Amino acid sequence: MSPDNGTRWSGAASILLRSYVADLRSWMAGIAVGYAIGAALVVGGVLMVLVGVAVGVIALFHFIELRLGPELAYAIVGGGFLVLGLILLLAGLAVTRRRLPSPPSARRQADAARQVIIRPAAMRLAAGVDAVDSVGADLATRLMAGAAATLLFAWIVASRRRVRR
Repeated sequence: MSPDNGTRWSGAASILLRSYVADLRSWMAGIAVGYAIGAALVVGGVLMVLVGVAVGVIALFHFIELRLGPELAYAIVGGGFLVLGLILLLAGLAVTRRRLPSPPSARRQADAARQVIIRPAAMRLAAGVDAVDSVGADLATRLMAGAAATLLFAWIVASRRRVRR
């Protein structure tokens, strides 16, 4: 393989990668624009609902004012908002003061790791096959792999003991 051929391959790969990145950018931009339009419509809808509620409150005030007078109309509408505000405040406090759920345990992942890593290694060791020598790893890699396996085994045993208690 000539050096020119390697340059040609890397140039072609670079062009293909840039083309894919450009396609990916335009795809992401389309998604972002869609979400921006959706968010603007939601905000507009919320504002229109608030305007409708305001018109309803004004109509209620006017109805009460014609029947009972302006002072009582202010008292009824203001008292209604006060009661509604207190209910929402107490509900918000109740939601924020609830007990947090405990974080998920890694038991499922530990079981999967035991199935994938520890059992095959134990089977090879029981059969007398030295898995590390068959790979041909250097001394540092062997030491790190042994330390990692030991830590994983100790972690699994410790988590099992903690779950049983």
